[in-house]
Amino acid sequence: MQCLLTGFMLIDKLFLLVLACYDQWWEGEQVLYTDYLGPATQSAALLVLLWAEERSRVVGLVPPGVVFCSWLLFWVTSLSELYWMSG
Repeated sequence: MQCLLTGFMLIDKLFLLVLACYDQWWEGEQVLYTDYLGPATQSAALLVLLWAEERSRVVGLVPPGVVFCSWLLFWVTSLSELYWMSG
């Protein structure tokens, strides 16, 4: 279940990155560097979390608490973006 939700959040971050690129290149709007850097670094961190979750599952270990806390922090901070996308 954690891998599914982490994958969903990864798709959300990649969508925000593509949206910033679209606004800059096709709409000609001024886009802040944080609109690129934030989703890019969060996507990289989510990829590392996916790798760590999968690696611990293959080995047969319970995912470490750091992975769970990181996942939970990403989930809580992504709620506002999901609300923005739905409205």
